[in-house]
Amino acid sequence: MIRLNVNSEDHALAVPAQRTLLEALRYDLGLIGSKQGCDKGDCGACTVLARPRGAAGRGEAILSCITLAHDAQDLAIVTIEGLAGPGGLDPVQRAFADCGALQCGFCQPGMMLSARALLDRNPQPTLPQIQEALSGNLCRCTGYTKIYEAVEVAAGLRAPAQRAPVQSERAAASDSKAQVVKADGSGLYADDIAFPRMLHAKILRSPHAHARVRSIDVSAAEAFPGVVGTLVGAELPVKYGVIPWTQDETALAVEKVRHVGDAVACVAALDERTAEEALRLIRVDYEVLPAVLSAEEALAHPEIKVNEKAKVGNITKHVHLQFGEVDEAVAGAAAVARETYRYAGSTHVPIEPHCAVARMDADGNLTVWSSTQIPHYVQRELARVLGLSQSKVRVIQPLLGGAFGGKSDPFALEFCVAKLAMKTGRPVKILYTREEVFYAHRGRHPMKMDVTLALDRDGRIAAVDNKILIDGGAYASFGLVTAYYAGQLLTGPYRFETYRFDSYRMYSSRRTSSTATACTRTRRAAVPSAAMGRCSRASRSRSRWTRPPRSWGSTRSRCAGATSSASSWRR
Repeated sequence: MIRLNVNSEDHALAVPAQRTLLEALRYDLGLIGSKQGCDKGDCGACTVLARPRGAAGRGEAILSCITLAHDAQDLAIVTIEGLAGPGGLDPVQRAFADCGALQCGFCQPGMMLSARALLDRNPQPTLPQIQEALSGNLCRCTGYTKIYEAVEVAAGLRAPAQRAPVQSERAAASDSKAQVVKADGSGLYADDIAFPRMLHAKILRSPHAHARVRSIDVSAAEAFPGVVGTLVGAELPVKYGVIPWTQDETALAVEKVRHVGDAVACVAALDERTAEEALRLIRVDYEVLPAVLSAEEALAHPEIKVNEKAKVGNITKHVHLQFGEVDEAVAGAAAVARETYRYAGSTHVPIEPHCAVARMDADGNLTVWSSTQIPHYVQRELARVLGLSQSKVRVIQPLLGGAFGGKSDPFALEFCVAKLAMKTGRPVKILYTREEVFYAHRGRHPMKMDVTLALDRDGRIAAVDNKILIDGGAYASFGLVTAYYAGQLLTGPYRFETYRFDSYRMYSSRRTSSTATACTRTRRAAVPSAAMGRCSRASRSRSRWTRPPRSWGSTRSRCAGATSSASSWRR
């Protein structure tokens, strides 16, 4: 039994010794404003204020995810729920709402508490002092400019910037309500949803990049005290995919695993720690198979079949398109650059991890709350995989704590919570750890781009020829789209009519790649500019090609002018 003082109220809690202060606040006291983003004290979303009991003030910022609840018994804790007073929001909360600093809102409770601690000890901080005080709080949405502005507004150092007028009273009221629930910590994200008798599930993941699953024995896990249900791939054999004609994955491995971290089995228990301990009791017999760990290896070894959906070797999609006579234009060009560019891939790292909750009512209606960007796609695939009518499946998107394209696929956790809710008759939740997010995430595709760019004597683009090799990982996801976009978006803001691209999107024994803010757009648009820079240096024609050609038209000239002004590329 421990005693905590939180927001000036005393609480007696019976918690295990390993219970963190964040878990006690969220799951025992229902104070959901403090968020779990990383489990490691890295992101700052769990920030609360703490001071010795009896001391004046609100205290200093601490990280509740790495503070044991037992160690907080001598402290007075303030969470975001305790920051507002009888008169309404704290000046920091109001400033964050007025300045547009809240964005997705997931990391902002911790950010506002760090800002409040700063202003309590230094009412008029400088910008460097604000930046230093908030350096332990990460935000993936805002770029921090509006956050720093909000702190200055709360300190009375500046007035808030004028915001664009809202078109209607109804829209203004809706916007105001959305800002307030993010500012006071009452907004509901997926992990904030809880039900009586709710189970917590965890997923067992493959340690191998490519292996056949000979057998799975879950009997010891099922017998473990506190375990209520288990799940294996044979119970969810129907394949799914975000694009209907590339359905090539199952929620849990059926015959083989295709990358390290591929989902194998699932356990639902009374709490997360029991589920984690039960996972260790599952016995999986693997036959390790050769793996291809890059797009080049996948192309060179078609005999190592990663995904049976591929009709030829490991090719997910091959696109070859040509416009104009490329070879002739290159042969007659005044200058030609041939370059190879590589992009290593990246992850989105939204501060909110993936989370899903499922509940089936007495009439057989399934409801899933998920931190997804695509609730309608998830509903369609859940109904198909589970054998339910779409009218019996409802998918709700709560507030989303950042995504950037990283939550644009149906994920294994959504199918697992749904099936386990059907099996056990109880609500089920899965919350990924940050480590699991890195195993399961679907970031930007790694690419190798061989570019040939030709300029005519006036410094205009005569032709572009691209050969693109894309590492798609174990499953198709948005790969079909990526194979097209990799070539179709290579023009960027430039006008040229003669170009060719040959793109291969490959299966490999790596985690699946998908979309991030846009399928391939950013890196594809950068390649022509980089190649032109090399080409112009070779031909000493930079002063000619950097002037927007008249053939671009007024729209493209405005685009070039805006780009020039924003990036200073002319200099």
